[in-house]
Parts: sequence; structure tokens; C-alpha cells
Amino acid sequence: MSALARTRWLLPALMGAQCLLVGVFIVSPRGAVALAAGLCVAIVALQRPVLGVGLIVASRIIGNEALTFLRVGPVGIGLYEAVAVICLPVLVTAAVMRSRRLWVSWPWKAPLLLLVAWAAFSLRWSANPSEGLGDLIPVLPVLLNVTLVLVFVRTWEDLRTVLWCWLGAAVLLCLATLLLNLVGIDVGEVSFQAAARGGRETGLGQQPNWFAMTLYFIVPAAFGLAYLERGSARVAAVLGGSLVFLVMVSTGSRGGVAATVIALLVSALGSPRVRRWVLRALGGGGAGLALAFVLDPGGISRAIGRILGSDAFMVNYRPWNWQACMEMFVDSRGLGVGLGGYSDILPAYNSLLASTVYDYPHGVFWQVLAHLGLVGLALLAWGVWRVFRMQREAARRAAQGPLRVMVKVMGGTLVGYAAWTFFEFTLLEKPFFEFLALATALHLLLGRR
Repeated sequence: MSALARTRWLLPALMGAQCLLVGVFIVSPRGAVALAAGLCVAIVALQRPVLGVGLIVASRIIGNEALTFLRVGPVGIGLYEAVAVICLPVLVTAAVMRSRRLWVSWPWKAPLLLLVAWAAFSLRWSANPSEGLGDLIPVLPVLLNVTLVLVFVRTWEDLRTVLWCWLGAAVLLCLATLLLNLVGIDVGEVSFQAAARGGRETGLGQQPNWFAMTLYFIVPAAFGLAYLERGSARVAAVLGGSLVFLVMVSTGSRGGVAATVIALLVSALGSPRVRRWVLRALGGGGAGLALAFVLDPGGISRAIGRILGSDAFMVNYRPWNWQACMEMFVDSRGLGVGLGGYSDILPAYNSLLASTVYDYPHGVFWQVLAHLGLVGLALLAWGVWRVFRMQREAARRAAQGPLRVMVKVMGGTLVGYAAWTFFEFTLLEKPFFEFLALATALHLLLGRR
């Protein structure tokens, strides 16, 4: 088929798009701008599908509950949902055109699907099945994003592109946060008791610890990119990672800083060159924090003081929740109380705790222990083991090649987050699975070499 025959459909399509834009503009100029932007995104995703994946990941980083512009029952429609609606049909078309399988396999797929199935089955004895069903909704974007990443991220250049999109989104989020703080604009109507005393950045309307976690994943990866890049790209990666880390520190999250240090230290194991790079990063980060503490831009010294302070050991709501989780596990004879309804039955275990805003398990292990019991813990352990084996195999495949640095950095990031999740978060938090999907894509592309 000639090039003219293959592109014969372009002229009618462009004319139709122009007529559609004119019609929408007559009704709503803003709608026409949104439609034009959507068409541009669709064209980019069709021509370079990995950029479409990068846009979806970037919108996942930026979007949150405070930025939703429409609600359908318990589901909020925001930036991520809008981008996904535009990109998904285009990416499916691109996959079909390239003969890519959409039902792909990955090492931790079976544990995840079985854990989700067990969680859904546990709704039968849950104290609040509707809440539990709402807790399962995040499974859909997780499976969608993981699948798209593994379908289209097949080379190092693909992975590099998505990581740069992630870093760009994180930098944009940080800059927007700093700018809005400078002009005194609050985003959303949500307030958090954790930030009530000041000194804790909430980003674009997020709880401080969740905002820190959103930024955390790209910080070690940015320095891994800097190790592999050259020239201006290396400088951009260092500056971007430093900015994201500094804003993450401004949340006052001890877990975020500790997880970052763990990630970098684990990355340094077994490689003298990487160890020297990590020590430079840690030294530069420490010097940057000391300078920020002295200069106090944006009141960041209060956040740093909170991180370095000793009052963390005086906060007792986490051990109270953990004790309640263990008692729920025992009372249910190891079955778990079922997904959802934790706050409904908590008064029977700790009425004082149930009257606060801290009435959730505070940790993935504790969430699974209380809600899904022994079966859930076994499936979680199986998933962790499969991820560990995957990273070990990726390290073996990378051997002494240049990508060994990114394998180590991604593995260290997962270890740091695993330690953090013992104290905070739930299983299906974003963007953990998107990062895990990228680590899996790295494992698979190393296997194709």
C-alpha cells in the first residue's frame, strides 16, 4: 500500500475535527479548548504510545481528591480520569496495530489478583460492605496502569521516557505548591488535623504524609537517572530530584525522609561506584537541609524540626490501632473482620481512638491482618516474595551493565517504601503500583536482551 493510500483518511479526519471544534466553540469556548487539548493528547499517544503512558502516570501523580471536578457516587472524576478516558482507547488501538497482547503476565500478578479476590469475598462478613466495596475501587486504575506500562515500556528508552514524565509531573506539582503558597491560595476545602499546627506542607490538598509519599518514589529514581544521563540532562535530574526532596521534607514526614535514606543506602550495597554516588547524594541532601533550616524558606525549619524532634515517641495512636488490629485478628479466629467497617467496630476495642481522626489501621501489614486475616497475610507474603525474586533476577541480568544502577535504585526504593508502610498507608495507594510496574518493566526488558 502506498503512503498516499495509507494517509488518505487524514484529510477527512482533520476537516471533521475542525468542524467539531467550531461547533463546540459556539456552545462553550472552554469546552473547545478542552477538546482541542484532548485531540492533541490523543494524537501524541497514537504516534508515541509510551508518551501516552507517561501522561497517564503524570496525571496520576498530580491528581488527588481535592482536585476532582465531578463526583459519581464514591468515585471522584479529576485529572487522571480525564487523561485516562482520552488515552485509553488510543493506546488500545496502538496496541492492536502493533500486535501487542493486552493480557500480559508479570511475576506478582497472581498474588495481587488472589488478594483482591479474597478481599472481595470478605465483604460477605464485613461490618460495612459498602465501605469495603469503595476500598476496592482503586483496583481498577491499578490494573489499568500496570497493564499499560507493561504493554508499552519495552526498552530502556521507553522506561527513561516514563521516568522523565514522572519527574516532570513531580516538579510541576512542587512548583505549583510553592507558587500557590507564595500567593496565599488554598486548593480544595479539605483540612487535615496533621497540619493544623502549621509547618507541614499539604501540596494541592493532600494529607502531609500522603503528599510526601506521592513525591517519594521519584527522588531516588531521579538520582539514578542522573547517574545514567550526561550533560544538561544530568543537571536537570539532580535539580529536579533535589527540589522534589526539599518539598517532601517540607511535609514534615519522618517516614518520607527515613524511607529515602533507606532507599539510597540499600542502592549502595555491593557497588563501590554506586556507593560513592549515593554518599555524595546523602551528603548533598544533608547540606541542603542544614542550609534550608538556617535560611528557613517558606517556614521549612518547622518541618525539619518536626522530623528531627523526639515527640514522635509520644504519639500513641499508632500502637493503639495496632493493638486493635491484633485483637480483631484474634477475635475473628484469624479470618479477619472483612474489608471495610474498621471504624464501625473500632469503638468496641478503643472508644477513645474511635473518636479521633486516626481511626484507621496505620500500615499495610496491620490493615491486612485486621481485615483479611491469615489468608490475606499469606497472599501478601507471597506477593512480597515474588517481587523480591524479580528484583534479584533483574540484578543478576543487569550484571555489570549500566542499568544495574537503576535496578539497585528501584529495588532500594521498594525496600524503603516497604519499611514505611509498616507505619502508614493502605495496600492500594497510588503511585506505588505504578512504580512497581516500572520496576517490573525493567526486569522484563533485561530478560529480552
